[in-house]
Amino acid sequence: MVERVLSFGPTNSLVGILCEPAAEQRRDGAPAVITWNVGINHRVGPYRIYVDIARKLAALGFSTLRFDVSGLGDSDFDREDSRSDSQRAMADVKEAMRVLREQRGFQRFVLVGFCSSVDAAHSLGASDPAVAGVIYLEGYGFRTPGYYLRYPLRLVDRNRWERRLRIWYPSLFGQTREGAGRLAAEREEIYVRDYPAPKQFAEDVARMVDRGLRLLFIYAGGDTTYTYRNQLFDLLGKKLRTAGVELEFLKHADHTFFVTADRERAVARVVGWMDRTFARPAQPEAPRPAASERQSTHQPSNGSGPPSSGVWLGRQ
Repeated sequence: MVERVLSFGPTNSLVGILCEPAAEQRRDGAPAVITWNVGINHRVGPYRIYVDIARKLAALGFSTLRFDVSGLGDSDFDREDSRSDSQRAMADVKEAMRVLREQRGFQRFVLVGFCSSVDAAHSLGASDPAVAGVIYLEGYGFRTPGYYLRYPLRLVDRNRWERRLRIWYPSLFGQTREGAGRLAAEREEIYVRDYPAPKQFAEDVARMVDRGLRLLFIYAGGDTTYTYRNQLFDLLGKKLRTAGVELEFLKHADHTFFVTADRERAVARVVGWMDRTFARPAQPEAPRPAASERQSTHQPSNGSGPPSSGVWLGRQ
C-alpha cells in the first residue's frame, strides 16, 4: 500500500490522500473509490472511518481518494465563488474523478456518501455515467407507515431519554445550560438538510439500477429516524430488493458509528461489498495437454522452454 498527497482542481486548491495498493495487488478494471467530508469533518471521516476503509480496500487491490472539498480541511476556498455548498461539492467530486481518470486511467468510480455528503453522491450517481456504484452511509431515511407504527417504542428507549435529559437538565450530567443549548443547536444544524422528495428518490434509485449501478445502503438505528431493517425497501418497493440494491441495518449503532465494534462492522460491510461486487476477472484455466504431449516429471529441463507467464493485475 502506498499513500501520497494529491493536489488537484482548476487552481490546484483541492487536497486529498490517494491510497493505492501495491503493484502486484492492483485489481485490473476495478473502479476507484472516492470519499470526502462529512459535514465540517476533516477528510478522514468520523473517527477516521474513511482511513480504515481506504487501507482495507488497498489490501484487496482497490485505490481510494479521500479529499477535502473547497473550504474544508486543507482545501482552499475561492471567496468569490457564489455557488451553493452542494454545487461546489458536486463540482469538486467531478474534479476528483477527472484527476483519477487523467493521472491513473480510471474510467469508473464508486462514490461513498456519509450523512450530508450523500447529497452529492446521490446526485452524481443519478446523472454521471462514470459512476459505477454508490455507498450510502447513514443516507436518506424517509418516514414510512412502518416507521410511524413503531414510533411509540421511542418512549421506552433509554438512550433517547438520556439525550433529551442532557438538554433539559444539563446540571445532572455536569454540563451548563449554555453548553446544552449549544449542543442542541449543533445537532439541529447537522441533521437538518434538504432531502429529495421520497418519490423522486425512489425514481432516482430505480433509474440507477436500470443503468447497472450497484448500490449499498448502511443505516444505524440508535439515534436516527431509521427504525427497522426494511424501511428503505418499504419506500423503494420489493422489486429493488434483488436488483442491485443491498442493505445493512445496524440497529444499535449511533449515527457516526462512535462505538468501535459498530464502526468495524460498517467498514467490513463496505469492504466485503466492494470485494464481491467488483471481483477480479476470472482467469481461464490452461488447457490440459494430451497424454502424448506430457513430459515425464523425471526428465530434467534444459532451460530451452518458453518463459513462464505472469498475470498483470494493475497499471504501472
